[in-house]
Amino acid sequence: MTGKRDVFIISIVGEGGIGKTTLAKIVFSEVKQQFEERRWWVCVSERPKGKDLLRKILKEGEVESTLMRGAMGSKILITSRNIDVSKGIGALYMHRWPMLREDESWNLFLNKALRTEIDLVRHKLQDIAKAIVKKCGGLPLVVQTVGSLMRTKNMKKAEWKEVADSVIWEWKMPASSSSSQYGSILPGLILSYDDLPPYLRSCFVYCSIFPKNHEIKREGLIMQWVAHGGKEYRHASATEQTRHLSLHGEAAMQYNASVAANKVRTILLSASLSSVEFTNFKWLRVLSLRGCQMDELPNSIECLSLPKYLDLSVSNVRRLPSSIANMPALESLEVRYCHSLEQVGEMPALKSLKVDRCDGLKALANMPALESPDVRDCNSLEQVADYHMPALKRLRLSDLNTLKQLPTRLPSLEELIMENLANWEGWAAAATGETIFTSMPCLREAYFYKCPKMQTQGMIDELARLQTLRVTKCPSARLGWKLLKNMPNLIYLELDGPALESTLPSPLSLQVSTFLPSLESLTLKDNNTEDLKWGKVPESVWGLSQLKELRLESFTEDISLGGRWQCLPKLKDLRLSDFPNLKSLVDVNNITPQQNEPTCPTDAQEQIACLSKLDCIHISTCPALDLLQVRKKMTSVAIRCH
Repeated sequence: MTGKRDVFIISIVGEGGIGKTTLAKIVFSEVKQQFEERRWWVCVSERPKGKDLLRKILKEGEVESTLMRGAMGSKILITSRNIDVSKGIGALYMHRWPMLREDESWNLFLNKALRTEIDLVRHKLQDIAKAIVKKCGGLPLVVQTVGSLMRTKNMKKAEWKEVADSVIWEWKMPASSSSSQYGSILPGLILSYDDLPPYLRSCFVYCSIFPKNHEIKREGLIMQWVAHGGKEYRHASATEQTRHLSLHGEAAMQYNASVAANKVRTILLSASLSSVEFTNFKWLRVLSLRGCQMDELPNSIECLSLPKYLDLSVSNVRRLPSSIANMPALESLEVRYCHSLEQVGEMPALKSLKVDRCDGLKALANMPALESPDVRDCNSLEQVADYHMPALKRLRLSDLNTLKQLPTRLPSLEELIMENLANWEGWAAAATGETIFTSMPCLREAYFYKCPKMQTQGMIDELARLQTLRVTKCPSARLGWKLLKNMPNLIYLELDGPALESTLPSPLSLQVSTFLPSLESLTLKDNNTEDLKWGKVPESVWGLSQLKELRLESFTEDISLGGRWQCLPKLKDLRLSDFPNLKSLVDVNNITPQQNEPTCPTDAQEQIACLSKLDCIHISTCPALDLLQVRKKMTSVAIRCH
């Protein structure tokens, strides 16, 4: 197979649950820079058909020539439980992944169970624990699962012995079963499953309706659970008692005509159908048409009045019919990769909306109940929220090149995430000299990243509830002390470059704590651009006496961080990164105490002693710093270098 080509085939062979796929994923990730976009990850069924396999692989026009002609340097990495498979495909190298050694299994178990050997000995559980580990058979997946299970157990002999003596360890799949290959890992997984509370068990079982190797989106799954109100899901086979179905091809059409259709609550339809009928699915709660290449939704969808979750992703649908708006219970809608979609109409009950890569979409209609829209990569979208969305609590916008402004009033907004918005102007001052305000009285968290035109002159002073603020790579943003002092509950602050630029003279360091009395975590990143950089750590940092975490990055002019560490008595975590000229953490020869400031120790050792709460220092890319001297002076602090 490889004699005529330059493709090098490597195989990883080992038992199920031993970590073959995990290792392959690590390799796949690490070669990203070398192969860039010429990497493909394909999940193959147990008995793949040649055409289906090629259809999975040939996602781009150049893939076929890369594999068939054997471009120089091409590699194929496969995983299999069967050595014969590796030999059959002509692998030039076969890596046999061994079982964990006894000591490796034991250490992994202790790590996952959050126990120490001393704890187990003290409670006379060590022998029982080792018996449990031995039954895991050296399989990492089983050791991790059972270790996590034991984390939930009390340190009582009866509870641990119940797991060790369980008859489930002796359970084996029949040799004739298609799942017999999983026999070694199933006992440990079943023990963990049986220990789940009923409400989690039902949620777990619900996942069985997804096809094998299907990538389950976390948020979408949660919305489906919510749509069913946490009810139990017991039926996996298509009978009159079936409630949840994953259907392929024409099976959906056939099932619609069956007598059991009116009892179905969930349909996940994965097929390239031109149409499908829903006339008899009267009690449907969850409907996924992901991947169904329809130009328009069937008229029979108007027969559905109870769905709470609808997924139309990866389709050619242009418009959502008015019947969607007539679904009074619809709370969650996903439209991802719908490049032809032009409009999302009014939906009075909708609470959650996921929109991604819908290039034809220009605006969203009125949705008075909408709480959480997540909109990404829609290059024509100009408006995402208006006055008719009073319930909006969480707004995430990313990669929207045409978006320019938000509405002037968001009364219920609690979390705002703005990323990669090339033309969004933020809160700019109007041409008349007046300021365009946005009222966000309930805002608690705000994240701004790569918004080059974002301005902050119009941020209204109603930010008293704000607890987290991150502003990075937003060169036009200016967060002066006049604005920051209106954030008395701010706990976490991350800024870079000139963002912390005051419209007033910078306050004395002792005054800063009165502006930000609740601040516990501060991250400052300097810029390399000469006109947009601090150069040195701002003096105001030393006035934040309540700080517990301080992260400083890319300050090129600092030789020393000075001698006023006594001003940060509560500091627990200090992180320093990219200080090319930093030689020392303390410089007692360059101390200029301010009025009413605590007495400054004049000895470096005394300065370090002021940091009585400090647990750890992380140091990265500080080539001039004498780490040996730091370790000598800070013997009680963990120093981690990267």
